[in-house]
Amino acid sequence: MSIILVALGGGLGAILRYFLAYSLSLSSYSAILMINFLGSFIIGYFFKQVDSQLWYFVVIGFCGAFTTFSTYSLETIRMLMAGNLQQLVIYILLMNSVCILSCWLGVKIAT
Repeated sequence: MSIILVALGGGLGAILRYFLAYSLSLSSYSAILMINFLGSFIIGYFFKQVDSQLWYFVVIGFCGAFTTFSTYSLETIRMLMAGNLQQLVIYILLMNSVCILSCWLGVKIAT
């Protein structure tokens, strides 16, 4: 049953990621920031559900397909290679601080 929950959650996460990243009129950096913010919040909110079926559906499935840390890493390297150092520093600082803060917020709201 766990694998089905992961697959269903992953499908929903991938669809929502596609919608936010490609269907809205946002820059790729804004979309990635928003996706990572939401994903970090959701993971924080459900962190105590590790022993439930929700963990498979929400954290492993949905957030695994939805969040974009690998894309964050690639965009970071692209900025570095393009020599956009000021944008790179701002991007790294914003991405890390906003996502950690949103995860903390999710934990606080859930408890």
